[in-house]
Amino acid sequence: MEFFLLNDKANYNVNYRSGLMGELDSRGLKFKSIGLFDSAFSFIYYMMSLVLLDRFFISSNIKSNIAFMFFFWRKGVIIVNGMGRKRTSRFFRFSINLLFMINIRKKIVFQNYADYRYFTFLSKRKYYWVPGSGGNVRPLGQAENIVIVSRDSKLPLIASSIDSAFSLIDGKSKVVLVGCSKAIVKDYFHDKQALGTGFLPQSEIFCDGYRFFQPSGYGEGIPHTLVDALCSGMQVYIYKNDYIKFGLHRLGFKYSIINGLLLELSYNDKQANSLREKTVSLKYLELVDGFKI
Repeated sequence: MEFFLLNDKANYNVNYRSGLMGELDSRGLKFKSIGLFDSAFSFIYYMMSLVLLDRFFISSNIKSNIAFMFFFWRKGVIIVNGMGRKRTSRFFRFSINLLFMINIRKKIVFQNYADYRYFTFLSKRKYYWVPGSGGNVRPLGQAENIVIVSRDSKLPLIASSIDSAFSLIDGKSKVVLVGCSKAIVKDYFHDKQALGTGFLPQSEIFCDGYRFFQPSGYGEGIPHTLVDALCSGMQVYIYKNDYIKFGLHRLGFKYSIINGLLLELSYNDKQANSLREKTVSLKYLELVDGFKI
């Protein structure tokens, strides 16, 4: 049996499902990565595969998941990364729940603990929770800068939540926004000690410091860079509502209170290892193994 890994873009599988692909490969299982929106050909191939081919499908990302769920008779695993900007839309949540309910032949797994609890409350069907896509250890910088990893398009949603990060630095350190351009960082934080680096390779995203700040306001499952930061042993700051939404309390992560809303996490190797790429990838494979393929 060949596996098809469905996603909005095939390179998203490389970025976020490389651990799963590695586990499939180590078992001698064939797989193909397909991006729904890579090209007109890939879109047609994606749809025709669902109609005609006898394959096992593992789908990620909301648009790809919706397309897959219209083929409600097909078996497979759906990985719900998060609700993104649509989290607060009642119509969107109603529509997604309806699709979940008619896809009884699929296993649906949430990366966000709050999403898992919400949809479990709405229906009696069985859902699964796996925290994220799995993290990797990254090299850390020695400076006391606060590192935030984001992108320009997210700043309008998270800028207000970043203000708390400036209370964690002194005159010798900065808030470094990795992945955001210098110009847009200057526009939003022109009178503060902030620096935008632009795009950096994954191996360099934490090279400006050993302290990590997780902004709030974007409906991610559990941010991949947060998981990387925890796997790398960084000093991590997070808002309490996100600490709960991401399910970190369920994994044994403790905290000390910085102020009424902001926390500093405390954790050990066992808790960090529960988020490692191999650990998480094996959890996804357990769901696949539950099917008679």
